[in-house]
Amino acid sequence: MISEELIREQGGKFGALTYLRERVSGLPIPDYEVRRYDDLGALPVLNSPLTVRSSHPAEFWGMAGLLESVPDVDRGSIRRAVAKIEKSFRDPQLQKYAEQRGIDLGDHFYVGIQEQSRSQYNGSISQYNGSIMRHPNNPDVVYVNFSRGEGTQRENWFIELDSSGKKLEVRSIDDLKNLDKEVSAILDFYKQIEASELMPGYALQVEFGLDPIAIYQARPFKKIETADFELPEANGQKQYRPSYVFGVTDPEGIVLPIVRSYSLYFILSNYREDVLKLADRDFVVQSSIMGMRNIDHLNLDADKLRQTRKDDFTRHIKEHHGDIERDFPAGYALLIDEAHREPYLLDVTVPNMKVFLSTRSANFLTHSVFRQMQNTELSMLGFSGDVRGKVKTGENVRMISNGRGAVLIKE
Repeated sequence: MISEELIREQGGKFGALTYLRERVSGLPIPDYEVRRYDDLGALPVLNSPLTVRSSHPAEFWGMAGLLESVPDVDRGSIRRAVAKIEKSFRDPQLQKYAEQRGIDLGDHFYVGIQEQSRSQYNGSISQYNGSIMRHPNNPDVVYVNFSRGEGTQRENWFIELDSSGKKLEVRSIDDLKNLDKEVSAILDFYKQIEASELMPGYALQVEFGLDPIAIYQARPFKKIETADFELPEANGQKQYRPSYVFGVTDPEGIVLPIVRSYSLYFILSNYREDVLKLADRDFVVQSSIMGMRNIDHLNLDADKLRQTRKDDFTRHIKEHHGDIERDFPAGYALLIDEAHREPYLLDVTVPNMKVFLSTRSANFLTHSVFRQMQNTELSMLGFSGDVRGKVKTGENVRMISNGRGAVLIKE
């Protein structure tokens, strides 16, 4: 098991990589050296280009994707890259996120100065990176996720496997459907990482690059926990079942008020329609919608108009989430259409969320959705039926999960 001392001395990302490098022979980890961010003397002799990556102790658990990593760095620009990472460390939103969750950020962090893997730039599949994770409540299932692009424009696909490597489901684009050799190799490396006992008893998420395979990071996701009860039959009740569930309950389940929200991209895609039909008391966007309709008739630069829409709707979403926090301080189940590309930290706006519900399911290994799942008791993704149209904010719902499946029932 990785020691707390190693995490303190090298941070979560590179503490874990050092642990693995010393215990798993042949693991393809690009060469690196670790420095405290404010002690960059005697810079390492590594081959350029370099990637400078954050490594804070809290990145081992709870802060996935919140600090910058800077690619395409040479020796002369290492300090500029570190300054960019420091800016993300000092960001007030990150500070608030940490305060809400009792994370001690301290006054410093570490950086890993790492030879940049060719897997980011070389070959026909080089533009794809990915991650692999065992299901913590259904341990025979492993997910391999592939992603392309950065930030809110990142696209994702995944393959669901059993432990032997047999494909159970493929949600992928054509040029990723014939990666059997690569997926087999990644699964083999993943099992070696599990065998190292980096964090015994926990499902691990491991990030990698392709062509050639490179291991970038390993972190725990959730404690491995299974349940042996069966889900209830409908018996005349209207049930909604997700495609994917993470977390287990007892057979009686969890009862919470449900609250509805919408992603920025859903609103931007639909506001020209009669969005007021979507807006009951739980999402009052009428003034914003009407304002945007009026703005659309003005002679504004297209980019400025687009940004004005985003800024205005984002403000209303945050205000809506503030109302949710005020009205349901004891906790709630948040229902949203998607959460993988919001231009703000969803986590900061809904700190009392106990259950995460998403009508979209294909992006659950992206950093934002990963954090929602890690920080909540239960996550249910990809619902059958029109659950959004059948529940209203403030109604109690019962959610029951055995880790292999789940149901949501209106009380």
